[in-house]
Amino acid sequence: MAPSRARATCVPNRHRRTGTAMHPFRWTPAEGKRHATTDRRRLTRLYPVSEQIETLCGQSVEVAEPSELAWLWETCVSCNESAHLLAASES
Repeated sequence: MAPSRARATCVPNRHRRTGTAMHPFRWTPAEGKRHATTDRRRLTRLYPVSEQIETLCGQSVEVAEPSELAWLWETCVSCNESAHLLAASES
């Protein structure tokens, strides 16, 4: 009889493999920049291309294809400032 494997449980705001704390926002490429969002509809997956999301800078933007190049786009300054404030408030 094979030994049973323990199933991984999903702990909110924790990375499923490392167990480290995750922030309540995600970065995604949108409209030529990297924006952060607290849109909880898809925190565990990539947002579908062309989906409208609300960003930390207050814009409603269309999600771009998450290509290797898109992750190198300029970071939205306002999203970055807001993300740092959120991360600091979690400490």
